[in-house]
Amino acid sequence: MLNGNEARCASIFAAGLLAAACTREPPAVPAPTDATTPAAQVAWAREALERNPDLEVLATDPQGVFTVRLRRGGELRTIRMDELIAAPPGGTSAAITPESVPPSVDSAPAGPGEAETPGTGEVAGPPPAITVTRDAGSISITGPGVSIATARTAAGAAAAPPAAAPESPSAGLERRSQPLVCQGGRLMHIDGRTIEFEGDGLVVEDGCDLYLTNSHISAGGAAITVTRGKVHIVNSSIKGGRSSIEASQGAQVFVSSASIDGLQRRFDTAQITDLGGNRYR
Repeated sequence: MLNGNEARCASIFAAGLLAAACTREPPAVPAPTDATTPAAQVAWAREALERNPDLEVLATDPQGVFTVRLRRGGELRTIRMDELIAAPPGGTSAAITPESVPPSVDSAPAGPGEAETPGTGEVAGPPPAITVTRDAGSISITGPGVSIATARTAAGAAAAPPAAAPESPSAGLERRSQPLVCQGGRLMHIDGRTIEFEGDGLVVEDGCDLYLTNSHISAGGAAITVTRGKVHIVNSSIKGGRSSIEASQGAQVFVSSASIDGLQRRFDTAQITDLGGNRYR
């Protein structure tokens, strides 16, 4: 049992312990982090920009505005946080909008003189079709590399006779001992030429489509022989010793503003169509 002094000392010691316990501060608890806070979003966006190999982040505004330098060219740009887009894994971690990115060199079109060649296995599409339009005695022919139309006369005016082509032009005269053959499904265009053949002249067969414009053709035999093909004669002169035109087996011949000298021979289902403005001898 404690005497008076001992009891008083014990009470003073207990009071001291109680005071120390009351004044001790509780341990600090780390503040919770929230990825949705503006600061966290700004930090995430900056990290994304820093992972972009094309950009160098120079400054960051607390409101989410970043100053960056394009590593290619050194141009300075400002990017808002809402302008960032994400990329799939394996690609760029962050990118700026298309309006801010300079065009890629790989997408530049081919320069003058450079042709774009399709890769192996690619099949080129069919060639553009030739269009022949006939209206009230006139004809217009349009297609790849050709645009021909006969002139129209004023209403009520008499049509002037076609100008006679020179019979023996000396400039650019070509003399051939063998016929000129167009065969198969192809397009041939003869323009502004003067050709003289010893025997037969032009031979068109098996799907060939021949356009003869502004030319002079003369032959010792048949000037033009057409078999299962098409021939369009515009503003040209045709002269044959045996015949001017021989058409057979579904051939189609269209003649406009031309001078035809020699007999025309048409067999079975072939057609020779006069589109107007022609002169025959």
